[in-house]
Amino acid sequence: MNNKGVTLIEMIVAILILSISSITIAAGFNGVIQRMGKAAKVKTASNEMFSFIEGNQEVKDKVKVNKKDQDASYILHADNGVDDIEVQATYNEYTGTNGADIVLKAITKIKQSTTPLKDFDVYKDSVNIGNDLYATLNDSETKSCGLNQSTCKRDGYNDHVFKNLKDTYQIQPFPNELLPSEYKNQPFYINAFYAWENKTISTNCSNEKLIYLSTTNKYYEYSPYELNVDNISIIYNYLDNKWYCKPSNITVAIVYDDKMFSGAYYHDTYISVNGATEQRYDDFQDFIHKEVKKQNSGWYVLDPDENYDGENIDDCWISVNS
Repeated sequence: MNNKGVTLIEMIVAILILSISSITIAAGFNGVIQRMGKAAKVKTASNEMFSFIEGNQEVKDKVKVNKKDQDASYILHADNGVDDIEVQATYNEYTGTNGADIVLKAITKIKQSTTPLKDFDVYKDSVNIGNDLYATLNDSETKSCGLNQSTCKRDGYNDHVFKNLKDTYQIQPFPNELLPSEYKNQPFYINAFYAWENKTISTNCSNEKLIYLSTTNKYYEYSPYELNVDNISIIYNYLDNKWYCKPSNITVAIVYDDKMFSGAYYHDTYISVNGATEQRYDDFQDFIHKEVKKQNSGWYVLDPDENYDGENIDDCWISVNS
């Protein structure tokens, strides 16, 4: 045999080596393909399960619910000395019906409540405080003016209405959990202001009362030199026992307006919208019906009939035009 040639045995060995290599490579590719196929099935099944959880009707027939809304809990633990927090939750388990061997086990927050907001004590308390304050204003008005509104002067307000409020009714905080998210960064108090009407030069007071949320926990005493009394974001409407919140694109304020006429002052207060460049209201009921409840006003009402789960208070503030 030529030294540069290949013996028969060497040829046979080479063929065997190539054959074994080919089989190994083919098996490897087949395994990869099988794994890719299984991964695709797992991904499809997983997506279907998540779609089912999110309420996709098209995939509900492809997912089987093994365990539904079972009570569960888990512990949040921190290493910096903070106490552990136990979180109550629900446990759900799903499998796919499309042949994919996958089980999804999910721990989620407690199922949304079907209890209306009006059934919660925190809401009842907020309404009761608003109504109690309104009754106190009525009582203060009677002590100050009697049944004859024309006898009620500015001094009568300072001496009776304002003084009686301070002496008999302590300002109450508004429950933070009922506030819209954008207002939760500071405390609010349920305040009141007794509006004045520009009836005569002697200044008779109006029988309109304004109950609203203020960042200041004090009542405002009448002063002819204090032009801007307070800003308003949320008001209480004692006509329907509901809380209303203004949209973010307007400003609302209580404003004094002292004007000289024939040597005497007209002392007036009103509710201004956008610095009174758009509208001013001397009458609270006009403000409610012509501003808050007008078409596309943008105002929100805390709807007592909305379902509340202790966390979704923003969902309970709905458009007044809904």
